[in-house]
Amino acid sequence: MKKLLLLVCVAFVAIAADAQGVLGKREHMVSGQLGFGRGLAVEAKWEMGVLGDICQGKGGLGVGAVFGFSAYDDDGVDRNNMVIGAQSNFHYAFIPKLDTYAGLTLGYEIDPDGFYLGAQIGTRYFFNNHWALGAEFGYGVSFAKIGVTYKF
Repeated sequence: MKKLLLLVCVAFVAIAADAQGVLGKREHMVSGQLGFGRGLAVEAKWEMGVLGDICQGKGGLGVGAVFGFSAYDDDGVDRNNMVIGAQSNFHYAFIPKLDTYAGLTLGYEIDPDGFYLGAQIGTRYFFNNHWALGAEFGYGVSFAKIGVTYKF
């Protein structure tokens, strides 16, 4: 497994030799997103960097919390769905100011009542050291989301 991770890191470094890491250890990000898919959704996230300087300083690992709500029509029946969970993402900067990430979400889904497992990929463009606009795709309260992020 370590050899595979090293190979992936070397490939990323070769592609993005001048990129800078986006989520460092102990850095925080909060995001608000609007989602589209089965219906309209809103999602709020908090994430903290727990590992930084992965892959020659271009990557990082973050963990955090997510809350999502969606409203949609299911064959003429109005439905609401809420998700509360924990999320982890691997972040990598292919080019400066661009945060690309992929990860998993584990949590509790209120309607239908039960265990929740989601997966996401996304990207954010940082206009300065703190603010970014981004897009995310995957299985969650919606299939596609756009939003704003603040890093501190």
